[in-house]
Amino acid sequence: MRSLLFILNFILAQHLIVAQKTAINGSIFSTKDSSFVSFATIENMKKESGTVADENGKFAIDFDMVQIGDSLIIRALGFEDLSYIVDKDLSIRSDIICYLEPKVFNIEEVIIRPNSLSETKGTTRSNYNASYHANAFNKVALYIDNNNNRTGIIKSVSFFIHKEGKHRAPFRVRIYKVGSSGQPGEDLLTETVLGKAKKKNSWVNINLEEFAIAIPEDGFFVCMEWIYTSDKYYYTKTLPRDLGTYKLYGANLANVPVPPDEGRTWTTYLGKSWYKHTSSSKHAFNALINAELNYNE
Repeated sequence: MRSLLFILNFILAQHLIVAQKTAINGSIFSTKDSSFVSFATIENMKKESGTVADENGKFAIDFDMVQIGDSLIIRALGFEDLSYIVDKDLSIRSDIICYLEPKVFNIEEVIIRPNSLSETKGTTRSNYNASYHANAFNKVALYIDNNNNRTGIIKSVSFFIHKEGKHRAPFRVRIYKVGSSGQPGEDLLTETVLGKAKKKNSWVNINLEEFAIAIPEDGFFVCMEWIYTSDKYYYTKTLPRDLGTYKLYGANLANVPVPPDEGRTWTTYLGKSWYKHTSSSKHAFNALINAELNYNE
């Protein structure tokens, strides 16, 4: 009888644990030195959802994000992707511990001449129309062409921060090669570089000279990535005509309308693929992002 009561109590206790928990916590570390990995993304491509780790490598997964058998893709800048299969014990586990393998990069040799020419390319005007904002933690990337096949380095990049949103929230800079389908592909900037606006309606300039990133022959993408650093950067936005209220995060990136054939902005959200952003057949929006290039001629 006591054995039966013990079994019943154990089963009841497990059900109470599951009922009380709304999320599974996790931590991400490096296999190199067991240090935490900051700002990793945890994506469920099947459900087109995901979450982000904070600067200490900690994250939480809502139960409604996952089902048994789902594969969570864990990505972090400078590390190999990791696939984590959700098993039946996930709902009662106190913590998920993941270790990522550092990625090995082949760095191209770059010749830097002291008397190089400079040019700023991208979207340079600041009389913006609207903005991109973080709804489910996203990235916005602008394509920068190299039509003249010039050589040199990416000296700096700039982002224009909109008047709305939490402008002081840090964001991460990403530089990408062009992928096989024209989308952002492989990372060119392999370390975390953060930007932050001091005031609204202003350009944030980030110097990248120390990384000596060579300008690719077919151009490249400059990307603003929203990262989680604090709950204080959340805010709500109510749309007009009773269209609803949204919980948003961080700084807003301004954009301007352009003809459809001039659209060069790509966006993505956690759990989704990159797609080229167009609003309608009449126009597209380009993010207010630009890059200062130093040429070797």
